[in-house]
Amino acid sequence: MRAQPCCARKGCVVFKRLMGLVVVLAQLIATDCFASASMEPGITADIILRGTSAAASGDGVEIHGATITLTKGGVYRLTGSLVDGMVIVDAGKDETVELILNSVTMTAASTAAIVCRQAERVIVTLAEGTKNELRDAANDIQAAQEDEPSAVLYAKDDLLIRGEGSLQINGGRQNGVSTKKTFTLQSGTLLVEAANHGLLGKDSVELQGGMLQITAQNDGIQSGGKHGTVLIEGGTVHIVSGADGIQAESALMISGGEIDILAGGGSAASGDSQSRKALKSSGMLRITGGELRLNSLDDAVHAATGVLVSGGVLALQSGDDAVHAGEQLQITGGSMEIVSALEGLESEVVEISGGVLSMHTADDGMNAVGNHARLEISGGVIRINADGDGVDSNGTVTMSGGELIISGPESMDYGALDYDDSFLISGGVLAAAGYTGVGQAPGADSTQPSVMITFTAMQTDGSTYLLTDDEGTILLSVRPEKAFQTLVLSTPELAAGEQYRLYRSTDGTLTGAMMVYDFTISDIITLLGDTVPN
Repeated sequence: MRAQPCCARKGCVVFKRLMGLVVVLAQLIATDCFASASMEPGITADIILRGTSAAASGDGVEIHGATITLTKGGVYRLTGSLVDGMVIVDAGKDETVELILNSVTMTAASTAAIVCRQAERVIVTLAEGTKNELRDAANDIQAAQEDEPSAVLYAKDDLLIRGEGSLQINGGRQNGVSTKKTFTLQSGTLLVEAANHGLLGKDSVELQGGMLQITAQNDGIQSGGKHGTVLIEGGTVHIVSGADGIQAESALMISGGEIDILAGGGSAASGDSQSRKALKSSGMLRITGGELRLNSLDDAVHAATGVLVSGGVLALQSGDDAVHAGEQLQITGGSMEIVSALEGLESEVVEISGGVLSMHTADDGMNAVGNHARLEISGGVIRINADGDGVDSNGTVTMSGGELIISGPESMDYGALDYDDSFLISGGVLAAAGYTGVGQAPGADSTQPSVMITFTAMQTDGSTYLLTDDEGTILLSVRPEKAFQTLVLSTPELAAGEQYRLYRSTDGTLTGAMMVYDFTISDIITLLGDTVPN
């Protein structure tokens, strides 16, 4: 037989070597070694979740069945599904661990799907365009042990969520998200359903952006540490809670964002003695911006010490007080509409120097209560429609500016103005319509004159009342929203010895208006009609 040419023999050898390389590459891929060799820069390890097991390429990962432990700081990318499993972060106390969730679905063996035992900070990044889901073993009827993580996503250190994807958390046994330090939502979409609390940040909760939606049978958001603080700077927040919507132990501060809360079933619901407030702070509460729509069985805005509203747009519905402060309530700006409430504003000290307020209340509109009750109005525009007292102070009322328009009670048990000690007016515009029973006017020690008109019968025609000077210039126009018998008017233009007229108009103009009174200011309080103020 003729020998084969040399080139043929060499080709055979090359072919055999290529086939051997293919086999080796196949083995590398099967063992994830190839993935390690081609891993993206900056990724410490890639973790593939495979039902009841997992595989990893890179450093810092230990896998025992469906339990994955990350032992050092770094960036870990997770992909796939895991059943009856858990990811544990147990790194150095000064290390940062980032978890990139890239289309991850996890069901925990018990309560927690991700547990962060130790790290300086844990970052959960939601890969762009991905949907991720974590849930506990809701069908496990055994209660969580005392030392067991109490949330689906649980951390002992700082926890931050960011990204351009979404994360759905279902806590059928306990809480949705919990950290013993600070929780921060920077961006991304976080959807939480929980049998207990939705989101817990013991030291603080900071919402900077993104979208947060919580449905919780207990509190929506809670920061219950000694100095527990909730800060909302931006983003969109939607909360449906069985108890309080947002609760902070020390301070609750809102400077931006869009916030929508339904707490305790809303203002028309019924419930027991459990707190069911929309915003609640055991310390102070400050609103400087944002758009808030709050509907609660209890107070919509509540703080044990002080409430400050200096900005923002608020729409409030409450089965109790719309805004309640234990010590001091200040409104310096913003826009507030109290759609419905038992009482509008309540505190020992109520100070209003700016903003635009309107309210409809089943009882008092503004109420200053306590041993040192004081209500001060120096600015702002306030419109009150109250079935109880329009303004009620157990102490004093002072008005030096602003505009206060009251459509008061139709019952003889209440008055548009009701105060125990004194009401001193030195500036601003006042128009208070109500019933004659408890009706009062500002006191004789005031420096700005007032007029109190008492009609012989209830006025029910919905007319506009125009106060003019002697030359016919309109100084004040008021259209009471319901029937009344007394009308108290005061403007800075009123002066002793000058003549004025009061007209009743059907269209808000003097054309065709009927003159009701032609009078001269005779004293600080000028009475027209038969009834004198109490």
